[in-house]
Amino acid sequence: MGTLSLIFGIICIVIALTIFIYAMLFTFFLHEPEMKWSVIGAFGSGYLVTAAVIGVIGVYLIFKYDFDEKKLEILKERLAKGEITKEEFENMKKDLENS
Repeated sequence: MGTLSLIFGIICIVIALTIFIYAMLFTFFLHEPEMKWSVIGAFGSGYLVTAAVIGVIGVYLIFKYDFDEKKLEILKERLAKGEITKEEFENMKKDLENS
């Protein structure tokens, strides 16, 4: 789940940046001269809102990956040191996967 989360996060960021660049180019080259430096055209068409939503999802997935992997590594270290039993490890791992 962790690696998949990272991959989807990166894909979302790339898609969001692509939509953002497209919206800016679309606004600059295809709108009336008075709107060339305005983002109103891009917001009106919904491109920037879509890019922002996809970007936020991407950032969330990337941060979720980092924290989940770190927590699992800590659990593995505690198991290796003998601080927790195998049964406690499995229970804590299930709790991490469900959260």
